Amino acid sequence: MALNLNLPDVCLSKISSNPHLFFKNDSEVQAFEAKYPQELWGFISKVGECSPYLERLSSNEKKWLRAVSNLSIEKILEDILAGIVSSHPQSLVHNCKLARRRSFLITAFFDLAGCLSLENISSILTVVADSILSALTDEIFHDELGNISSTAGLVDEISTRPSRKIKRKWPKFFVVAMGKMGAYELNYSSDIDIIFFLSSKSSSVEKQINERREYIKKARKLVKTLSSITDDDFIYRTDLRLRPDPASTPIVISTDFAQTYYQKVGRTWERMAFIKARPVAGDIYEAQKFLNTLENFIWRRHFDYAAIEDVKNLREKMKLDSTSINFEMLSGYNIKIGLGGIRDIELFTQTYQLIVGGRQKELRGQKTIDSLKTLAEMNWLKKEQSDVLIEAYLFLRNVENRLQMVNNTQTQTLPIENSLKFEELSFLLGFDNPQIFKNKLRNFLIYVKGLTDDFFTNFKFREVGKNIEILTKNNVSENSFKENYLIASNSDWLQNFNELRKFPIFRSSRSLKSFDTLIPALTTIINKSVNPSYTFSQFRDFLRELPSGVQLFPLLENNPGIINILIQICQSSNSITKILARDITLFDLLISEDFLKTIYPKTVIKSDLRLRLKHDSDYEFMLNELRRFARERKFQICIHLILNNINSLQAARFFSDTAEICIEFLSARIKKNLFIRYGSPARHIPCILGMGKLGSKEMNFYSDLDLILIYNSELTYNPKEKTNKSLTTYFARFTQALVSAFTSLTEEGRLYEVDMRLRPSGRQGPVATSLSSFHSYQNEKAWVWEHMALSRGRIISGDTTTKGQVLGVFEAVFGAGIHSLNTIKKQTLKMRKSLGEKFSSTFTPPEIKFGRGGMQELELLVQMGFLLTNLRYKPNHQSPRQLIKRLCDIGFFTKDEGSELLLAHTLYFNYQQTYCIFTVRILGDERLSDEGLFHLLKGAPNPKMCENIKCVEDLNKLLVKKSKFIGDLFDSKLK
Repeated sequence: MALNLNLPDVCLSKISSNPHLFFKNDSEVQAFEAKYPQELWGFISKVGECSPYLERLSSNEKKWLRAVSNLSIEKILEDILAGIVSSHPQSLVHNCKLARRRSFLITAFFDLAGCLSLENISSILTVVADSILSALTDEIFHDELGNISSTAGLVDEISTRPSRKIKRKWPKFFVVAMGKMGAYELNYSSDIDIIFFLSSKSSSVEKQINERREYIKKARKLVKTLSSITDDDFIYRTDLRLRPDPASTPIVISTDFAQTYYQKVGRTWERMAFIKARPVAGDIYEAQKFLNTLENFIWRRHFDYAAIEDVKNLREKMKLDSTSINFEMLSGYNIKIGLGGIRDIELFTQTYQLIVGGRQKELRGQKTIDSLKTLAEMNWLKKEQSDVLIEAYLFLRNVENRLQMVNNTQTQTLPIENSLKFEELSFLLGFDNPQIFKNKLRNFLIYVKGLTDDFFTNFKFREVGKNIEILTKNNVSENSFKENYLIASNSDWLQNFNELRKFPIFRSSRSLKSFDTLIPALTTIINKSVNPSYTFSQFRDFLRELPSGVQLFPLLENNPGIINILIQICQSSNSITKILARDITLFDLLISEDFLKTIYPKTVIKSDLRLRLKHDSDYEFMLNELRRFARERKFQICIHLILNNINSLQAARFFSDTAEICIEFLSARIKKNLFIRYGSPARHIPCILGMGKLGSKEMNFYSDLDLILIYNSELTYNPKEKTNKSLTTYFARFTQALVSAFTSLTEEGRLYEVDMRLRPSGRQGPVATSLSSFHSYQNEKAWVWEHMALSRGRIISGDTTTKGQVLGVFEAVFGAGIHSLNTIKKQTLKMRKSLGEKFSSTFTPPEIKFGRGGMQELELLVQMGFLLTNLRYKPNHQSPRQLIKRLCDIGFFTKDEGSELLLAHTLYFNYQQTYCIFTVRILGDERLSDEGLFHLLKGAPNPKMCENIKCVEDLNKLLVKKSKFIGDLFDSKLK
C-alpha cells in the first residue's frame, strides 16, 4: 500500500476518484480543484460530518495536522512511537493518550482515502497499542518491589519519578496479549484483552504472597491508567476476563497455577483464545517459555474431535445471542456476533485450527485471513470458499472499523436503514448509494451463514473419497439408544448393542451419546456382511481394546463414510484392529486428503517429509517424526491392501521404499551431528547396503532391516579431536548412531529393528566395514552362503563415488567363479540340512517359510543357481522372481520348471504378505481371514490354479502340492 504518500496526496486522490461522494454538483468540484491544496480541509470537513469523533480530533489536532501534512504516514507513525519511548515520566500518560489519538486520526484519514489495507490498519493500531502498553507497564513496574507507596496518586506517582533513561526489566513477570491484539488485528475502538502472569521462584511462601500482592497493586494501577477517562478521553478499555476462572482469581496469575488449571480443567474456548496469544510486555523470554508449555494444551497430536461438542455449544450460544437475518431489513444487525458475521468466520477458522492444527503446524497461525489461505492451500477448504470467506471477512471488518470510527465506541451494530447514519456509514465505506452497500453486505452475511451453518451442523471437515455415506443425519434424538435403534433393528441386535454399552469406554456420557447415534449405521453395515455374527464379535473385540471412546465416536459420527472401513478392518485383521484401538490417532489419516485415493511414490513422499522436518531442527523431534511417518505410511499400505487397492508386490515395494527413505534421512542427519563433535571426511557418506527382503524390495509390515555399512578408508579425515584420527572409530560411531536411531525407544516407539550379522565376519567383525576390507573379504574369505546373501544386496544410500566403488566389488565377485561347482553344491546341501534341523524339515501351512519345499528352500535353490551359472550382478534385480527369469534364459531351469517355480514363488510371496495382515483369531487359533483368502485369490498369478479353492483348507492343500514340486526340483539340482 502507499505508505510513502502524504495526507494531501491521498485526500486529493480519494476526492478525484469519486468526487460526488464529497460534493453535491460539478461546480463544487471545480471550486475545490481551483483552490487545492488550500482546500485540503474540505476532505477532513466532509469526513467530520459523518464522524463526530474524527471531527473533534481534527479540530484539536489542527496545528499538528498542518505540521505533518507533507510527511508520509510511515514517518508520522515513526515519530508517534518515538514520542512514547522518549517520554519523561511526568508526561508519559499524556503522551500515550496523544499517541493513541493521533495514530487513530492519521490512520483513519489514510484508511478512508483507500491507501491502507485492513492488514495495514490493524498492524498500525496494534503496534501503537503494544508500544503504549509496554511503556506504561515498564514505568509502573520498574521500581523494586515494595518501593511504591500504596497511598500515592497514580498520575502523581508516575510524574514525580526521575527521567526515564532506560527500560529496566523485572524478571518473571509478563503480560500476554490475547484476542485481536494478540493476532495484530485491532480495530479502531477495540478493547485490549490481556493477562498478567507472575512466575515466582521464591522459596518462602510468605515472600511469594507479599510479592504477588505488590504485583496485583501495580497491575490494578496499570489498568486504571489505561482505562480512566481524563480530558474526555481514555487510552484503552482493558479486558482481563480471559485469565483462568476470572470470577475467583486475582488479576495477576501464577504461572504454576495457570499450567495446572489449563492442563486439568482448561476449556475448549480457552484453547481457542490461546491460539492468538502473544507476549507483549515484561519478561518476554519467560513469557515465551510459558506459552511453549501450553502447546500440548492448545494443540492435540491427533484430530481433536472431542472438542466438537464444545464448539457446537459455543455456536448454539451464538444463535441464542444473535438476531436472525432479515433479508429485507438489516437495521440493528450486529455484524460481529450475528450469524454470518465476523465471529462466525473466526469460530469457523479456529475450529479447523483446533481440530487439525495439532498435526499440521502450518495451521497454527494467529491471523484469521492467513489461516483461511492455509486451509485452502492444504485442501481443507475449496479455494473458492476460502476466497469468498476472506473477501467477506475483509468487508465486515471494514464495516466494523467504520462503525467504531464514528464515535470511538466499541459497536458492531448497524444503524437503522434509510436513516442519515446508515447513509453516512455507506459514505465512509466508499458507496455513493446506500442500497448497493446494503446488498453487498447482505450477500456476504447470507453466504457466510449458509457455509458455517452447514459446517457446524454436520462437521464434515472433508469428504472421505467415494466411501459410502451411511448417516444422513447427525442430529439424532438425544434420548439416543432406543430411538436410534428403531431406524434399523431387531430384538437380537438390541440385546447385542445393549451389551456393548456396558463396556468401560461408555462411562463417559459424551462417548455413549455419540455411539448411540452410530447404531443405525453399524447395524446396516454389519447386517450386509457375509457373516453378521462373526463381524459383530470382531467389532466387539475392537471396542474391548479401546482405552476411550471420547475421541473416536465423535470422529465416526462426523465422518460416517469411514464406519464401513472400520468394520472391514475388524473383519479382516486382528493385528491392524488392535493397532487402531491402541492408537486411534491413526483414524485421522482416513479423513486426510488423498489417503484412500493413492499411495504416493518415493519421490513425492520424500518431499513431503522434508516439509514435516523443516519446522524443527531438533534431533529428537526428527526421530519421533520419522517414527510417526513410518507408522502412518505402513498403516496406509495395510489399509490399501485390506481395501484391495493394491496387490502384495506393490505393498512390498511401498514398505521397502518407506525403510529406504528413513535410511537416507538418518544417514545425512547423523553425518551432520557427528561433524559438530568429531568432524568428518569431506563429501563422504558411507554406503549402506540393504540385504535380505530390503535388498530385494520384498519387505512386509513386520520386516526388520538387514544392513551392511561400508566406508572408504583412504579419504582424508580432519577430526576435531586430535587424540583420535581413526576413520575406523569415526565410522563405528556412525554405525552405532544409525542403529540407535532406528532401534531406540522414544515416545513414538521404535522405528525398525536392525540386523547387521550379514557383514563380513558377522558378530566378530567391526560394525562398519572399510571398502578395502569388504573387497578382500568377498574375494578371498567369504563362504558360499555369504555370497548367496550378497546376491540380494542392494545399495540404498551413500555418496556417488563410494556407491560406484561398492558396485565394482559386486561386479568383481559375481561372474568370476570364485567357488567351484562342487563347493557350491556341497555347502548348499549342508545349509539345507542345517536349516531343516534348526527349524523344521516338514512343510506345514500357515508356516510356509520353513520345511522341505518352503520359501526358504526356494530362495536357496535360486541363489545356488545364481552362483553355479556365474550370473553377473545386475542392480535392482535381486528378487528371486527376477533371478528365476534370468536362470530360465540361460537354461538352468527348463521352461516348464521356470514357469512352475515362478507360480510357486508368487503364491508363496503373496501368501506371506497377506498373512502378515489378514489374520484373525477364531476359537483361540490364528488363521487367515476370509477377506485375506479373497485378497489372495484375487491376486493369484494363475486363476486356473486357484479356481477350486473355496476355503483356507483348500489353499493349504495347494501350498503343500507346490512345496513338493520345489523340494523335488531342489533334490534334482543338487545332484
